[in-house]
Amino acid sequence: NSNIKAIYLPDTIEHIGKGAFDGSGITSLELPDGLLTIGDGAFAGTNLVSIKIPDSVTSLGSGAFGNCRHLETVILSKNMSQIGAGMFEECRKLSCVEMHNGIKTIGSGAFYNCSELRAITLPDSVTAIGEEAFAKSGVLEITIPANVKVIEKHTFYSSAIVSITLPAA
Repeated sequence: NSNIKAIYLPDTIEHIGKGAFDGSGITSLELPDGLLTIGDGAFAGTNLVSIKIPDSVTSLGSGAFGNCRHLETVILSKNMSQIGAGMFEECRKLSCVEMHNGIKTIGSGAFYNCSELRAITLPDSVTAIGEEAFAKSGVLEITIPANVKVIEKHTFYSSAIVSITLPAA
């Protein structure tokens, strides 16, 4: 329902299912500290401007925040091990993403077409960057952590990238 602007979730909520709020008009959301998982596309296409994922969350489904055209700021849980496929794809106003050490994988298309995302710092824990992870993004420069073993095809395809720093051999 596009008339919904804010959602208040009780502390007893542990799981938000696939597509739960997909396409709703929500602009404001505070996720409870006891939340454990967020399903695929749970908040896709909403009008959220910022989101803080509580540290209790260990799993975010694919495209959980995809196509959120107003999303500008994201603070990720300290207990996540991956940014799933299409997690923030088409979030064209996204300009700030705070990631913590512990994230090992940046999934395929995770930041696809995030055109306002100019800078991003990958934690040292990252070991793999998926296909088209930053394709069509606004990222200008990036440092690849020494632990990265896999960079899939088209990772920076058609992006604004001008500088990629690789670890010394």
